Amino acid sequence: MNRRMRLGKGGNGLSGNYISAGIGSEYGSEEVYFRPIFDFQNRIYSFVSTGIQRTLGRRLYYDLNIGFRYASRTVSNLDLRETIMEVYGNAQIGVKF
Repeated sequence: MNRRMRLGKGGNGLSGNYISAGIGSEYGSEEVYFRPIFDFQNRIYSFVSTGIQRTLGRRLYYDLNIGFRYASRTVSNLDLRETIMEVYGNAQIGVKF
């Protein structure tokens, strides 16, 4: 077990493979339908992802994940409703305390 912890493969709650699901949000502007109309939206989405998290040495870790997210939004100045599903990924390096 101690050897696996030193290699970053388990035992400390920060290493392993995982599957996750949840709800997130992002705020930003998007050009609407190739027109020079920009609309700021707070988009709420649901997601499902899978990833891997491993420790590097004593204080560092990395996290890689990939998944799908599903979002629906209303374009307020055009009164349109749009639904999208997209693939997304994420890579992080962090410090443990």
